[in-house]
Amino acid sequence: MSGNSLLETFEGIQLFDPDLLSGDLDSLEEQLQDIESDIARHNNMLELIPWNTESAKVKRINAEIDELKNKHSKLLSDKPIKEINQSLDAKITSSFKHSRIGLKKYQLLQHKFFNEQDKFKKENLRNEMHDLEWDIIESVAESSGNSRIVAKLKDMRDKNTRPFFLWKLYFSEVFERENPGFDCVIGNPPYIQLQTLEEGDKKNYGDMGYDTYAATGDIYCLFYEMGYRLLRNDGTLGFITSNKWMRAGYGEKLRGFFANNTNPLVLIDFAGQKIFQEATVDVNILLFSKSENQNKTYVCKITNDCSNNMSSYVEQLVTYQSFNDKGSWVILSNIERGIKEKIEKIGTPLKDWDIDINYGIKTGLNEAFIIDGKKKDELIAEDPKSAEVIRPILRGRDVKRYDYTFADLWLIATFPSRKYDIDTYPAIK
Repeated sequence: MSGNSLLETFEGIQLFDPDLLSGDLDSLEEQLQDIESDIARHNNMLELIPWNTESAKVKRINAEIDELKNKHSKLLSDKPIKEINQSLDAKITSSFKHSRIGLKKYQLLQHKFFNEQDKFKKENLRNEMHDLEWDIIESVAESSGNSRIVAKLKDMRDKNTRPFFLWKLYFSEVFERENPGFDCVIGNPPYIQLQTLEEGDKKNYGDMGYDTYAATGDIYCLFYEMGYRLLRNDGTLGFITSNKWMRAGYGEKLRGFFANNTNPLVLIDFAGQKIFQEATVDVNILLFSKSENQNKTYVCKITNDCSNNMSSYVEQLVTYQSFNDKGSWVILSNIERGIKEKIEKIGTPLKDWDIDINYGIKTGLNEAFIIDGKKKDELIAEDPKSAEVIRPILRGRDVKRYDYTFADLWLIATFPSRKYDIDTYPAIK
């Protein structure tokens, strides 16, 4: 994995403890101290009671002490145990405090680095930050108790090799401030169908708790949700991705996520217009804010090449729509939207009709049973009776949203259910 990869773990060990960025750090230390005081107080209570292990009061106090110890252990390592190993506790607590001090020093160096104008002083600050970063990594790794990993990391430090990118450390102040998170997240996520991944990878993504996860979906859907998580409240995200999520079945969860958790601001659909020369996928640009949905999204559907004057094109054709559910997000002109709303008011959606839609006709061999108009005319000229079993046919691709295009194709409709005697149609036979 390359050095600029967004990795925060090494062989299963988390290299930077995100708890260091929590606004509750002081509160955590206070909780630990309070619990330790409570344990000491309970022990003092035991000393004042005439010793009797069968005493109900003694049992109750011992139970409370065990509960406090478990709570103390969980706060430190998130792994409750029946009895606290004091030496391990001391090691973890020391490591935690050491890392926290290192973080504060790192942030101070960051401020100096970005404000320093002198080239040589800036390089010295960079080296200090580099060393301190490794100190934090090793401190956290040592608290894991895995000596093999610690040794491996020390060797990597000596070789100046880092197959990870600790972005939560580098942008720590972003997550420590009031209303934590980035003001803006922009990007062009990769397009990878999840069903093409290895089984282990698919399971990992499915277990990560993404609301937008769909087994038949695309990884860019998860990027949208992760971008949302990284935003501060009222922050803005802007992505350019495939536009399939707008209508495809796998995009239903993503559309619902946008409608219920974000305020979609701008949606531009490049329907059929190629933005990336090396990619064949149709794309869209979506901007949303991490705030309540105002049900007013500025939309534009670009159907012509406007690469030289995109801003002017959008300004001229932009309108607005409301996207408030997981249904298909289709961009319509004012006229189209008016027609759609009128139809929806007076009509019944197909999904509400008590009908089943089955497959169309399957010939089993289209080359033999579907003919063009020229061949149809030849068969009828040879035997006029052939017209009885030749019928016009529409393929799925011929049927549009509101009309159809007849491709002058004809079906030889000798269905067994009609019990035709093929011998009476010699030209077709």
